[in-house]
Amino acid sequence: MAKRKPATPKTSVSDDGIHARALECGIVMPISECDGMPAGHWVDVKNIVSEAITSAGLHPSLVSDAADVGIIHKRIIENLYFNPIVVCDVSGKNPNVMFELGLRLAFDKPTIIVKDDVTKYTFDTSPIEHLEYRRDLRFYEMIKFKATLTEKIKATLDRSKTDKSFSQFLKAFGEFSVVKLSETEVTTDQFVIQELAEIRRELRQFTASNRSDKAPSQRESQSSTSDDDEEGVSMTIRLHVCIRRFLKSRSDSDRKKPVSILMAEFKNSDISHKFRRFFSDQDDVATMSNAMAHILRQDFGIDPVPF
Repeated sequence: MAKRKPATPKTSVSDDGIHARALECGIVMPISECDGMPAGHWVDVKNIVSEAITSAGLHPSLVSDAADVGIIHKRIIENLYFNPIVVCDVSGKNPNVMFELGLRLAFDKPTIIVKDDVTKYTFDTSPIEHLEYRRDLRFYEMIKFKATLTEKIKATLDRSKTDKSFSQFLKAFGEFSVVKLSETEVTTDQFVIQELAEIRRELRQFTASNRSDKAPSQRESQSSTSDDDEEGVSMTIRLHVCIRRFLKSRSDSDRKKPVSILMAEFKNSDISHKFRRFFSDQDDVATMSNAMAHILRQDFGIDPVPF
């Protein structure tokens, strides 16, 4: 039987979901220009927060990230619910960040809030302790911030595991029944069918987007394309989706391996085995290797090593 739940490495299951992602710490934070600070600033902040999380023995990951391809809103909700602990940076009061923080607090799961020294406290979340760092990211101050954050992550997670009455927010206002996300047991075949349905939805969106960008004459020409040609395009896109899923599940160092080695690992992967029959027509080495090299270059900025 396959359990329909968010894909994540090294998972275990518990009734309350706290241990469902035993090694993962979610990150909620701005990822583009916000409050006058460029995207590069937030990349630096993310790297600092990630280092603190790693030092605490956990795997850092944005709640919007996943090894597979799917609907991003669904993925965010699942990660906000299932991650055993989340670090949320409310600097700049980004609306998406504040919304996701609200969801996490509504789930009443362990959460650590951080902010820079320029951002003012928000009334609704001010009762919760905020760890503060300098917006200019001064080196020695950030070293101290990382150490403090690491210890706070460890202490908060340990307490959430040992204290059954642990609540950072909701119980300060009374007794509440927290809604839980249900998980459904499905057979392996059902799981593959559901995954394929998601791929098909992406294909339809991809095709619709391409057609809307073309001139009327091009759209008329495209509409007369034979079913066999359209099926060939679908096969190619499915192959790309599967390879992208595989590469997203690998570490940065793994992605820098020669394409021939990555291709051998892909062919032996669970993803390849599950979906092989859906792109069997494209199963020649040259086509698959070219697809992998393209994705490495376009999606991960890696200049692929052919051999």
